[in-house]
Amino acid sequence: MMTQFSNFENENDRANIESHLTLIASVGLSDPLREGIDESIIALSEGRTNVRIVSGDHKAAVMACGLTLGFVDQINDDSCIMSSD
Repeated sequence: MMTQFSNFENENDRANIESHLTLIASVGLSDPLREGIDESIIALSEGRTNVRIVSGDHKAAVMACGLTLGFVDQINDDSCIMSSD
C-alpha cells in the first residue's frame, strides 16, 4: 500500500479544515489577437493563400482563436492537428 504525505495528523482534521474553505477570488486571463490581424487573415485568404495557425498554446486556446478569426465554424477535434498526430 502506498502512503501519501500529509500535513494533518488524521483524515478528520483535514476534512474539517477543507470543509470550511471559501473562494475569495477568481482570475481570468485573456491574450487578445493583435489589432488588424483579422483583416490580414481575410486579405491572405482572398489572395488564395493557405493560412494556418501554428502555436504552442493549449489546443482550446488555439481553437478559440480559429473561431474568432473565422477559420472554423465550431470547435471540434477535426479542426486541429496536434504535433503528436
